[in-house]
Amino acid sequence: MQPLSKHRSEEKHRQILQAAMRLFTEQGFEATSMEQIAQEAKVSKQTIYSHFGSKDVLFGAALHQKCDQHALSAEFFVEDEAPRTTLLRIAQAFSALITSPEALAVYRTCLAQVDTYPQIAQRFFELGPNAMIERLARCLDEFHQRGLLHIPNTRYAATQFLMLCHGEQRYRAALHIHPLLSPQQHEAYLNTCVDLFLKGYAI
Repeated sequence: MQPLSKHRSEEKHRQILQAAMRLFTEQGFEATSMEQIAQEAKVSKQTIYSHFGSKDVLFGAALHQKCDQHALSAEFFVEDEAPRTTLLRIAQAFSALITSPEALAVYRTCLAQVDTYPQIAQRFFELGPNAMIERLARCLDEFHQRGLLHIPNTRYAATQFLMLCHGEQRYRAALHIHPLLSPQQHEAYLNTCVDLFLKGYAI
C-alpha cells in the first residue's frame, strides 16, 4: 500500500497535467500562465514548479501523458504478435491520437507560435512525431532482424507508415470538414494502409 503522502503527490501530479493540457489547448502556450494552471488544478504555483520546474517542461509532460492515454508511449513490439496485428494496433491508436481535439489544438498552438516560441515546436516534435517514429522504427527493426519483413531503413519505413495513417480523416478533423469518415470507412482505410505497407516490405 502506498504511503498517503506519495498518493497525494501523484494525484496532484495528475491534476496539474490535466489542467495544463486543458488550458494549453484552449488558450495556447503563450497565453497560459502558471498561475492559471495552479488555479485550474487547485494547487499552488510552488507545487507546480516542484513537480515540473518550468512551463516548457510541463508542456512536454502534458504531451507525454496524451500519448500514454492512447497507448503510444510504450515500446510497440510485442513478442509473438504477428506484424499485421502489431501494425494495425499502432495505426488505430496513432490515428485516434492525431485526430483527437486535444492533439489538433496542441498542433495548432505549436504552429501559431513557432516564431515566438520555437523551443515549444522543437519539444513537440521531439516528444510527439520524432518519438513515435523512433519507437516504430525499433519495432520494425525487430521484424527485420527476425526475418519477418525486409526493411533496410527502418526510420524511413516508420515515417512512411505513419504518414499513410494520417489519411483523409486527419485532414477532415484538422480543417473541420464534415462529415468525417464513418468508423467503418476509416477502419477499412487503415487496414489497406497496413496491407500496402506489408506488401512493400515483404520478404
